[in-house]
Amino acid sequence: MEPPKSALLVVLKELELALAAVFCLVAVGVAGYRLIEGWSFPDSLYMTVITLSTVGFSEVHKLSPPGRLFTMLLIVFGVGIALWVATAMVQLVLSRDTRSLLRRRRMRNEISRMRDHFIVCGYGRIGREVCASLRRRNVPHVVADTDPSNLGELEDLGTPFIHGDASDDGVLKMLGIERARGLIAVAGSDADNTFIVLSARALRPDLVIVARSTNPDAERKLMAAGANRVMSPYVFGARRIAAAATQPNVVEFLDVAMQGDEMSLALEEALVVENSPLVGRTLADSGIRQRSGVVIVAIKQADGTLVSNPPPDTVISPGDILIAVGAVVELEKLVRLAGKAVIA
Repeated sequence: MEPPKSALLVVLKELELALAAVFCLVAVGVAGYRLIEGWSFPDSLYMTVITLSTVGFSEVHKLSPPGRLFTMLLIVFGVGIALWVATAMVQLVLSRDTRSLLRRRRMRNEISRMRDHFIVCGYGRIGREVCASLRRRNVPHVVADTDPSNLGELEDLGTPFIHGDASDDGVLKMLGIERARGLIAVAGSDADNTFIVLSARALRPDLVIVARSTNPDAERKLMAAGANRVMSPYVFGARRIAAAATQPNVVEFLDVAMQGDEMSLALEEALVVENSPLVGRTLADSGIRQRSGVVIVAIKQADGTLVSNPPPDTVISPGDILIAVGAVVELEKLVRLAGKAVIA
Protein backbone atom coordinates (compact mmCIF):
# COMPACT_ATOMS: atom_id res chain seq x y z
CA MET A 1 0.00 0.00 0.00
CA GLU A 2 1.35 3.41 -0.96
CA PRO A 3 0.49 6.72 0.72
CA PRO A 4 -1.67 9.22 -1.17
CA LYS A 5 0.09 10.83 -4.15
CA SER A 6 -2.32 13.69 -4.92
CA ALA A 7 0.46 16.14 -5.88
CA LEU A 8 2.00 13.59 -8.21
CA LEU A 9 -1.37 12.92 -9.80
CA VAL A 10 -1.81 16.65 -10.47
CA VAL A 11 1.56 16.82 -12.24
CA LEU A 12 0.81 13.69 -14.25
CA LYS A 13 -2.57 15.11 -15.26
CA GLU A 14 -0.93 18.35 -16.41
CA LEU A 15 1.67 16.43 -18.42
CA GLU A 16 -1.10 14.34 -19.96
CA LEU A 17 -2.96 17.50 -21.02
CA ALA A 18 0.22 19.04 -22.46
CA LEU A 19 0.97 15.94 -24.53
CA ALA A 20 -2.65 15.83 -25.70
CA ALA A 21 -2.28 19.46 -26.80
CA VAL A 22 0.78 18.47 -28.86
CA PHE A 23 -1.17 15.79 -30.70
CA CYS A 24 -4.07 18.16 -31.24
CA LEU A 25 -1.72 20.80 -32.65
CA VAL A 26 -0.21 18.23 -35.04
CA ALA A 27 -3.70 17.31 -36.18
CA VAL A 28 -4.60 20.97 -36.70
CA GLY A 29 -1.38 21.53 -38.64
CA VAL A 30 -2.01 18.60 -40.97
CA ALA A 31 -5.61 19.68 -41.55
CA GLY A 32 -4.54 23.32 -42.09
CA TYR A 33 -1.96 22.55 -44.76
CA ARG A 34 -4.31 20.22 -46.55
CA LEU A 35 -7.10 22.81 -46.60
CA ILE A 36 -4.99 25.92 -47.27
CA GLU A 37 -2.34 24.53 -49.61
CA GLY A 38 -4.08 21.37 -50.85
CA TRP A 39 -1.06 19.20 -50.03
CA SER A 40 -1.14 15.43 -49.54
CA PHE A 41 -1.31 13.93 -46.04
CA PRO A 42 2.40 12.89 -45.95
CA ASP A 43 3.53 16.36 -47.12
CA SER A 44 1.22 18.08 -44.61
CA LEU A 45 2.42 15.88 -41.75
CA TYR A 46 6.08 16.42 -42.66
CA MET A 47 5.64 20.19 -42.86
CA THR A 48 3.80 20.24 -39.52
CA VAL A 49 6.51 18.21 -37.75
CA ILE A 50 9.45 20.26 -39.04
CA THR A 51 7.57 23.48 -38.22
CA LEU A 52 6.75 22.46 -34.64
CA SER A 53 10.24 21.09 -34.02
CA THR A 54 11.82 24.27 -35.52
CA VAL A 55 14.61 22.21 -37.12
CA GLY A 56 14.85 24.62 -40.05
CA PHE A 57 14.49 22.31 -43.05
CA SER A 58 13.23 23.79 -46.34
CA GLU A 59 9.55 23.94 -47.14
CA VAL A 60 7.99 20.97 -48.93
CA HIS A 61 6.33 23.25 -51.48
CA LYS A 62 6.21 26.99 -51.94
CA LEU A 63 3.84 28.51 -49.37
CA SER A 64 1.07 30.92 -50.24
CA PRO A 65 0.56 34.06 -48.07
CA PRO A 66 -2.25 32.33 -46.07
CA GLY A 67 0.04 29.29 -45.68
CA ARG A 68 2.84 31.45 -44.31
CA LEU A 69 0.49 33.09 -41.82
CA PHE A 70 -0.74 29.66 -40.74
CA THR A 71 2.86 28.47 -40.36
CA MET A 72 3.72 31.45 -38.13
CA LEU A 73 0.72 30.73 -35.90
CA LEU A 74 1.69 27.07 -35.78
CA ILE A 75 5.21 28.00 -34.63
CA VAL A 76 3.91 30.34 -31.91
CA PHE A 77 1.49 27.78 -30.52
CA GLY A 78 4.06 25.01 -30.93
CA VAL A 79 6.70 26.85 -28.89
CA GLY A 80 4.14 27.63 -26.17
CA ILE A 81 2.99 24.03 -25.91
CA ALA A 82 6.60 22.79 -25.99
CA LEU A 83 7.38 24.99 -22.98
CA TRP A 84 4.27 23.63 -21.27
CA VAL A 85 5.42 20.04 -21.86
CA ALA A 86 8.94 20.84 -20.67
CA THR A 87 7.65 22.52 -17.52
CA ALA A 88 5.38 19.57 -16.71
CA MET A 89 8.23 17.11 -17.22
CA VAL A 90 10.55 19.11 -14.97
CA GLN A 91 7.85 19.23 -12.30
CA LEU A 92 7.42 15.48 -12.64
CA VAL A 93 11.14 14.80 -12.29
CA LEU A 94 11.64 17.21 -9.38
CA SER A 95 8.41 16.32 -7.58
CA ARG A 96 8.92 15.12 -4.02
CA ASP A 97 6.26 12.50 -4.58
CA THR A 98 8.09 11.20 -7.64
CA ARG A 99 11.37 10.94 -5.77
CA SER A 100 9.57 9.31 -2.86
CA LEU A 101 7.89 6.81 -5.18
CA LEU A 102 11.21 5.92 -6.80
CA ARG A 103 12.88 5.52 -3.40
CA ARG A 104 10.10 3.20 -2.27
CA ARG A 105 10.45 1.10 -5.38
CA ARG A 106 14.17 0.83 -4.70
CA MET A 107 13.32 -0.13 -1.12
CA ARG A 108 10.98 -2.86 -2.38
CA ASN A 109 13.82 -4.21 -4.49
CA GLU A 110 16.19 -3.95 -1.53
CA ILE A 111 13.75 -5.82 0.72
CA SER A 112 13.35 -8.55 -1.88
CA ARG A 113 17.10 -9.18 -1.66
CA MET A 114 17.32 -9.18 2.15
CA ARG A 115 18.12 -12.39 4.02
CA ASP A 116 18.28 -13.17 7.77
CA HIS A 117 16.84 -9.77 8.66
CA PHE A 118 14.45 -8.63 11.37
CA ILE A 119 10.96 -7.29 10.73
CA VAL A 120 9.96 -4.45 13.07
CA CYS A 121 6.18 -4.01 13.12
CA GLY A 122 5.33 -0.51 14.34
CA TYR A 123 7.41 2.65 14.41
CA GLY A 124 6.15 4.39 17.51
CA ARG A 125 8.30 5.36 20.47
CA ILE A 126 9.35 1.79 21.18
CA GLY A 127 9.76 0.89 17.52
CA ARG A 128 12.14 3.83 17.06
CA GLU A 129 14.33 2.66 19.92
CA VAL A 130 14.31 -0.91 18.61
CA CYS A 131 15.42 0.27 15.16
CA ALA A 132 18.08 2.54 16.67
CA SER A 133 19.49 -0.40 18.60
CA LEU A 134 19.51 -2.61 15.50
CA ARG A 135 21.25 0.14 13.50
CA ARG A 136 23.95 0.48 16.15
CA ARG A 137 24.68 -3.23 15.81
CA ASN A 138 24.45 -3.17 11.99
CA VAL A 139 21.66 -5.74 12.10
CA PRO A 140 19.62 -5.73 8.85
CA HIS A 141 15.99 -4.86 9.47
CA VAL A 142 12.86 -3.62 7.75
CA VAL A 143 9.92 -1.68 9.19
CA ALA A 144 6.16 -1.93 8.67
CA ASP A 145 4.02 0.97 9.85
CA THR A 146 0.55 2.34 9.10
CA ASP A 147 1.22 5.97 10.04
CA PRO A 148 2.18 8.02 6.94
CA SER A 149 3.80 10.70 9.13
CA ASN A 150 6.59 8.26 10.05
CA LEU A 151 7.60 7.46 6.48
CA GLY A 152 9.67 10.60 5.94
CA GLU A 153 11.85 9.83 8.95
CA LEU A 154 12.40 6.26 7.76
CA GLU A 155 13.34 7.53 4.30
CA ASP A 156 15.83 10.00 5.77
CA LEU A 157 17.41 7.22 7.84
CA GLY A 158 17.60 4.95 4.82
CA THR A 159 15.65 2.23 6.62
CA PRO A 160 13.71 -0.06 4.26
CA PHE A 161 10.00 0.02 5.06
CA ILE A 162 6.55 -0.92 3.87
CA HIS A 163 3.59 1.37 4.49
CA GLY A 164 0.93 -1.08 5.54
CA ASP A 165 -0.64 -3.27 8.22
CA ALA A 166 1.80 -5.96 9.36
CA SER A 167 -1.08 -8.28 10.32
CA ASP A 168 -1.85 -8.61 6.60
CA ASP A 169 -0.28 -11.68 5.01
CA GLY A 170 0.52 -9.78 1.83
CA VAL A 171 2.43 -7.08 3.73
CA LEU A 172 4.39 -9.69 5.68
CA LYS A 173 5.35 -11.42 2.44
CA MET A 174 6.51 -8.09 0.99
CA LEU A 175 8.62 -7.67 4.13
CA GLY A 176 10.34 -10.96 3.29
CA ILE A 177 8.99 -13.02 6.17
CA GLU A 178 9.97 -16.23 4.38
CA ARG A 179 13.63 -15.16 4.58
CA ALA A 180 13.57 -13.26 7.91
CA ARG A 181 15.47 -14.23 11.04
CA GLY A 182 12.91 -12.78 13.42
CA LEU A 183 9.96 -10.47 13.92
CA ILE A 184 9.47 -7.78 16.57
CA ALA A 185 5.85 -6.74 17.15
CA VAL A 186 5.77 -3.29 18.75
CA ALA A 187 2.56 -1.84 17.31
CA GLY A 188 0.47 0.65 19.26
CA SER A 189 -1.95 -1.80 20.88
CA ASP A 190 -1.93 -5.32 22.28
CA ALA A 191 -4.72 -6.30 19.88
CA ASP A 192 -2.63 -5.21 16.88
CA ASN A 193 0.38 -7.10 18.16
CA THR A 194 -1.71 -10.23 18.75
CA PHE A 195 -2.98 -10.20 15.16
CA ILE A 196 0.55 -9.58 13.87
CA VAL A 197 1.89 -12.54 15.85
CA LEU A 198 -0.94 -14.79 14.66
CA SER A 199 -0.33 -13.90 11.02
CA ALA A 200 3.43 -14.24 11.28
CA ARG A 201 3.27 -17.56 13.09
CA ALA A 202 0.89 -18.96 10.48
CA LEU A 203 3.29 -18.00 7.69
CA ARG A 204 6.49 -19.02 9.49
CA PRO A 205 6.10 -21.65 12.24
CA ASP A 206 9.86 -21.53 12.94
CA LEU A 207 10.22 -17.74 13.12
CA VAL A 208 11.55 -16.11 16.29
CA ILE A 209 8.88 -13.62 17.41
CA VAL A 210 9.24 -11.03 20.19
CA ALA A 211 6.18 -8.99 21.06
CA ARG A 212 5.35 -6.00 23.23
CA SER A 213 2.52 -6.14 25.76
CA THR A 214 0.97 -3.64 28.14
CA ASN A 215 -0.81 -5.94 30.61
CA PRO A 216 -0.55 -9.55 31.90
CA ASP A 217 -3.69 -10.71 30.07
CA ALA A 218 -2.24 -9.56 26.77
CA GLU A 219 1.02 -11.33 27.58
CA ARG A 220 -0.76 -14.67 27.92
CA LYS A 221 -2.66 -14.11 24.69
CA LEU A 222 0.48 -13.16 22.79
CA MET A 223 2.24 -16.29 24.01
CA ALA A 224 -0.78 -18.36 22.99
CA ALA A 225 -0.76 -16.64 19.58
CA GLY A 226 2.79 -17.83 19.00
CA ALA A 227 5.23 -15.28 20.40
CA ASN A 228 8.52 -16.72 21.69
CA ARG A 229 9.06 -13.84 24.08
CA VAL A 230 6.73 -11.12 25.36
CA MET A 231 8.15 -7.95 26.86
CA SER A 232 6.28 -5.30 28.85
CA PRO A 233 7.96 -1.87 28.62
CA TYR A 234 6.20 -0.80 31.81
CA VAL A 235 7.42 -3.77 33.84
CA PHE A 236 10.90 -3.56 32.37
CA GLY A 237 11.03 0.20 32.90
CA ALA A 238 9.90 -0.12 36.52
CA ARG A 239 12.61 -2.69 37.19
CA ARG A 240 15.24 -0.48 35.61
CA ILE A 241 14.14 2.50 37.69
CA ALA A 242 14.35 0.44 40.88
CA ALA A 243 17.75 -0.94 39.85
CA ALA A 244 19.03 2.54 38.99
CA ALA A 245 18.15 3.64 42.51
CA THR A 246 19.54 0.59 44.34
CA GLN A 247 22.31 -0.59 41.98
CA PRO A 248 23.41 2.47 39.98
CA ASN A 249 26.82 1.09 39.01
CA VAL A 250 25.34 -2.15 37.69
CA VAL A 251 22.84 -0.22 35.60
CA GLU A 252 25.58 2.06 34.30
CA PHE A 253 27.61 -0.97 33.24
CA LEU A 254 24.63 -2.52 31.45
CA ASP A 255 23.89 0.78 29.71
CA VAL A 256 27.44 0.90 28.38
CA ALA A 257 27.36 -2.75 27.35
CA MET A 258 23.94 -2.77 25.72
CA GLN A 259 23.21 0.78 24.61
CA GLY A 260 26.47 2.72 24.34
CA ASP A 261 26.69 4.57 21.03
CA GLU A 262 30.40 3.91 20.75
CA MET A 263 29.89 0.23 21.58
CA SER A 264 33.34 0.01 23.25
CA LEU A 265 31.87 -2.71 25.45
CA ALA A 266 29.07 -5.03 24.46
CA LEU A 267 27.26 -8.26 25.18
CA GLU A 268 27.07 -10.90 22.48
CA GLU A 269 25.65 -14.37 21.87
CA ALA A 270 27.67 -16.86 19.84
CA LEU A 271 26.34 -20.20 18.64
CA VAL A 272 28.78 -23.12 18.80
CA VAL A 273 28.64 -25.09 15.55
CA GLU A 274 29.66 -28.70 14.93
CA ASN A 275 33.09 -27.96 13.46
CA SER A 276 34.06 -25.31 16.02
CA PRO A 277 37.44 -25.89 17.73
CA LEU A 278 35.66 -25.24 21.04
CA VAL A 279 33.51 -28.39 20.81
CA GLY A 280 34.36 -31.00 23.45
CA ARG A 281 36.59 -28.68 25.45
CA THR A 282 35.96 -27.27 28.90
CA LEU A 283 35.90 -23.52 29.42
CA ALA A 284 39.27 -23.76 31.15
CA ASP A 285 40.86 -25.71 28.28
CA SER A 286 39.16 -23.82 25.45
CA GLY A 287 41.44 -20.80 25.72
CA ILE A 288 38.52 -18.47 25.03
CA ARG A 289 39.84 -15.86 27.43
CA GLN A 290 43.35 -16.00 26.02
CA ARG A 291 42.36 -16.22 22.34
CA SER A 292 39.58 -13.63 22.31
CA GLY A 293 39.74 -11.64 25.54
CA VAL A 294 36.02 -11.96 26.36
CA VAL A 295 34.43 -13.15 29.56
CA ILE A 296 31.78 -15.88 29.34
CA VAL A 297 28.99 -14.86 31.71
CA ALA A 298 26.48 -17.58 30.80
CA ILE A 299 25.91 -20.57 28.55
CA LYS A 300 22.55 -21.60 27.17
CA GLN A 301 23.03 -25.27 26.54
CA ALA A 302 21.57 -27.12 23.56
CA ASP A 303 18.81 -28.61 25.76
CA GLY A 304 17.65 -25.13 26.80
CA THR A 305 19.30 -25.04 30.23
CA LEU A 306 20.74 -21.63 31.08
CA VAL A 307 23.93 -21.85 33.16
CA SER A 308 24.92 -18.53 34.71
CA ASN A 309 28.56 -17.93 35.62
CA PRO A 310 29.53 -21.37 34.30
CA PRO A 311 32.35 -23.16 36.16
CA PRO A 312 35.69 -23.76 34.39
CA ASP A 313 34.99 -27.50 33.95
CA THR A 314 31.82 -26.86 31.89
CA VAL A 315 32.11 -28.79 28.61
CA ILE A 316 31.20 -26.89 25.44
CA SER A 317 28.90 -28.82 23.09
CA PRO A 318 27.50 -28.17 19.61
CA GLY A 319 24.35 -26.06 19.81
CA ASP A 320 25.45 -24.25 22.97
CA ILE A 321 25.06 -20.48 22.99
CA LEU A 322 27.90 -18.62 24.66
CA ILE A 323 26.89 -15.32 26.23
CA ALA A 324 29.91 -13.09 26.64
CA VAL A 325 30.93 -9.55 27.50
CA GLY A 326 33.86 -7.72 25.99
CA ALA A 327 34.99 -5.21 23.42
CA VAL A 328 33.42 -5.43 19.98
CA VAL A 329 36.66 -6.64 18.40
CA GLU A 330 37.02 -9.31 21.08
CA LEU A 331 33.47 -10.49 20.60
CA GLU A 332 34.08 -10.83 16.87
CA LYS A 333 36.95 -13.19 17.67
CA LEU A 334 34.64 -15.27 19.87
CA VAL A 335 32.08 -15.49 17.07
CA ARG A 336 34.76 -16.78 14.71
CA LEU A 337 35.83 -19.37 17.29
CA ALA A 338 32.27 -20.53 17.97
CA GLY A 339 31.20 -20.41 14.35
CA LYS A 340 28.14 -18.16 14.23
CA ALA A 341 26.65 -15.05 15.80
CA VAL A 342 23.13 -15.53 17.14
CA ILE A 343 21.87 -11.97 16.61
CA ALA A 344 24.38 -9.82 14.71
